Amino acid sequence: MNKNVPTQIAKDWTRLPKRDIREWLRAPSKINTLPFKDQLALVLEAKGQDRQNLILSSNKSRELVQAIPEEELFFTIKEIGEADALELITLTSPRQMEYIFDVEFWLKDKFRAQEALKWFRLLQKCGEEKIFETLQHMSLDILVVFLKKYIRVYKLEEEEGIEAYKNFFTLDNFYYLDFKYKKFGRTELENLIKIMRDIDPDLYMRVMESLYWEIDAEIEEEAFRFRCARMADKGFPDLEEAQILYQFIEPDRYRSYKPTKNEADFELQGKRWQSIIPSHYFDLRDEKTFFNRVILANIGQEHFDRLMGEMVSISNKVLIADAVDLSNLEWVSETLKKASGYINIGLEYLAHKDVQRGMEIVSHWYLEDIFRVGFSLLLKLRKKAHAIKMSERFFPGDDGWCLLVSPYSDIIEGLVERHPLLYEGMIDPKSVEYRPFRNLREVNNIDKLLDKILFWGELHFSVYGFQLGDIRRLDFSRCYPSNISHVDFTMLSLTALANQVLHGEFKFSPIKRDRLNIFLSTIFKKGKRTPLHIKTTVKNSCYRWLQSLLKGKGRREFFYAKEFWDSCFNLLEEEYGNLDFKKPVDPKFTKGLLIDLG
Repeated sequence: MNKNVPTQIAKDWTRLPKRDIREWLRAPSKINTLPFKDQLALVLEAKGQDRQNLILSSNKSRELVQAIPEEELFFTIKEIGEADALELITLTSPRQMEYIFDVEFWLKDKFRAQEALKWFRLLQKCGEEKIFETLQHMSLDILVVFLKKYIRVYKLEEEEGIEAYKNFFTLDNFYYLDFKYKKFGRTELENLIKIMRDIDPDLYMRVMESLYWEIDAEIEEEAFRFRCARMADKGFPDLEEAQILYQFIEPDRYRSYKPTKNEADFELQGKRWQSIIPSHYFDLRDEKTFFNRVILANIGQEHFDRLMGEMVSISNKVLIADAVDLSNLEWVSETLKKASGYINIGLEYLAHKDVQRGMEIVSHWYLEDIFRVGFSLLLKLRKKAHAIKMSERFFPGDDGWCLLVSPYSDIIEGLVERHPLLYEGMIDPKSVEYRPFRNLREVNNIDKLLDKILFWGELHFSVYGFQLGDIRRLDFSRCYPSNISHVDFTMLSLTALANQVLHGEFKFSPIKRDRLNIFLSTIFKKGKRTPLHIKTTVKNSCYRWLQSLLKGKGRREFFYAKEFWDSCFNLLEEEYGNLDFKKPVDPKFTKGLLIDLG
């Protein structure tokens, strides 16, 4: 099959009868009214079980299956579930099965014997003809590595006599097989060897001799080397080449001029990328990103084909560099979204979100450079977050004490990962998940947030003059909270404010329990309706005080300080605004202040 056919088919789908794909799925047998090329377009447009239904309804089902790119077919089988996709597996070509084996049988450089056994069990359910076809075409080294995990082979030695092997399995009284696991997999393996001997005695002899003579480590190493060569032909590089993607480059340098590239090499690479079949699972048409807008713009078919092939090449590098289990569909999908996100971030940054400029960049620059620009922007975030993580101003000790409240502490934890992650809790308070960054706006928002956090540390320890030693020397045993690990920036500022109101000194020290109601009555507006709010005069007084403290600083620093204090006032109103200050307040049901219970 021409390797450019799937790319052409993706475009040809738009000329099919303008009916919703769900209409085709409701009557899948109508697929036979279409020529083969359009049948394949329709099949590629469907997903999972719907795709299988369309294929099996066609009178050209075998041709359809074998025309699907190997990666695409593999993920279709994984979506459906291997046990429910036996009819598809039966129709696969040897080339497709070889790709499935290369993905499923290996995790990094380790052979996964149980996965291999699982697939041979599935093939036996597809019938002897499928087993025969598979054995005839699969690499001998893979078959030997697999069988060596479960079988030891002995030859009959005259001096020992047949009694020495009476408990072993044999088909010819010459090769005797000792199964390493007496029950696990034995039935399937015996059946496999019988089929092999019946249909191809020469293959049987070669396999037995290899099992007898080959050294386990050497044959596995050789099998892995050949597997890497086959994967390289599919655009999967070795680990060293893949990891170049994650090397830092200075993003600002790429904004001022184009990356240096060899025009001849760029053209040569473009042809190579076009030869890699763009997998349908990497479909960006539904993503509302700047990168998507650019690639769907009128950039020309030549550039589009090259781009799609290059995207697959980069995605494969990411999968290898991240050591992703290629058989895990969910992990692969998330990794590809991450790759797309990095490219989107880099392109937004370089093109200043100008689509015309973006079209020029993707038409003439290496997409890998754009990826690295996006990732390098995240590395700069990581460096800033790591400085916060390592600073005593924010993380004062190894006992888990952190002066940042959630979600800020969670945000830092995600950013210091090897590949920085965005904490979704800052977008959706109900979420506690982490995910890769998707666009430049998220990067810029976090960058500004880190600047705020850095200033909060300066505000408390340089401007206010708090000392960690003084805080550590406090006796928390009679306080609420009773552990220093609960002290954060908000508690430092609000407790100091309470001391300012009560004693005229902005100082972090526990408030006497019997003075708590006096402080609350002083700062809250009086009224019968709840929740009560803090007096405007108290807030304005605080803002004027901040301006005097920050004299000489810029407007940005004052804004950061005001924003911080607004969050402190909001916390006070949430925690105390519904209470009756004429009655004793139980501190154990509130937060934000350090209370002396004695």
